[in-house]
Amino acid sequence: MNAMQFQPLQHAAPGFDDPIGLLKACHMRIEQRCALLSRIMEHMAKHGADQQAKQACGMVMQYFDTAAPQHHCDEEEDLFPALLRHAKRSQKKKLRILIQDLEADHVEMERAWRTLRANLEDVIAGRSQALDPDIVDRFQTIHFAHIQREEAEAFSIAAECLPPEVLERIGRAMAARRNVSYPDAGPLASTQSSPGQSASPA
Repeated sequence: MNAMQFQPLQHAAPGFDDPIGLLKACHMRIEQRCALLSRIMEHMAKHGADQQAKQACGMVMQYFDTAAPQHHCDEEEDLFPALLRHAKRSQKKKLRILIQDLEADHVEMERAWRTLRANLEDVIAGRSQALDPDIVDRFQTIHFAHIQREEAEAFSIAAECLPPEVLERIGRAMAARRNVSYPDAGPLASTQSSPGQSASPA
């Protein structure tokens, strides 16, 4: 198995002038990294914690240390408040409950990440020869369920109720969070990239 098999697939992401599309692209990349965790475990079951496994663990750590927290800020500081301001009155009670649930998910996702991160660090440092399947499963499960609900409910409401000028403000805030210009910033990028790689979309 060569290192390229650990590389998540890269797809062109929308620009900052399509913030909802950009958030969906980030979800896709989160799912790719979650799938990468499964491939790492399969590899380590055959080859142990070799250099390829350690490199792949580092890729997962880099992404969830940088782009994932930015994504949560995009939603909690920009998207969710905009939804509450612009949703139909009939939607707001249900929307408040939804946002509370999604933000609670973010807290649980951060806890799950801290646990998984310690496991990844142990592999990279040579203190462990395997990832804990229960830790990985919990991390993957909470992310997959969160993404499914957020896209089906929150993003659907956003598509219905957010006017172009509000979407532009969200996109500008997302670009500013990453210290890049709008709208010529191009696809959403993490602030760091792997050695020898350009910054990958968040």
